[in-house]
Amino acid sequence: MSDRQIAEHVGVSAPMVGKHRKELETTVKDLQSESRTGRDGRTINENGLYQHYGTFAAYVDERWGMTVRNAQRLINAATIVERLQSSGECDQLVALPTHESQVRHLTKVDPEDVPKVWGGGQGLTFSAGRG
Repeated sequence: MSDRQIAEHVGVSAPMVGKHRKELETTVKDLQSESRTGRDGRTINENGLYQHYGTFAAYVDERWGMTVRNAQRLINAATIVERLQSSGECDQLVALPTHESQVRHLTKVDPEDVPKVWGGGQGLTFSAGRG
């Protein structure tokens, strides 16, 4: 699917599609922040910015050099970190998670309970620099 077709599909201009995809891909290449990568991956997936590649799986394989499973883990982790940051309980937490592996178990928890589970001892066992 061309940038023009994607633009028509999501309701933006074709140059905006290419520019936005390139900005998001820059973050993925840097991989300095798993949470940012997950948020950008979610944006690329939700807005169909991968459609030059046919599927999101083909896109992340070719452009990110990872499986769609790993990309989805980063996306899920970003969602959980955002939930922790926006919760009223965040100020009481010792540290927010810094790696996807630290929150993987929280994907199975009811979204309303994520801050409570993390702050209730699950997250406190991790140091900020370890995964």
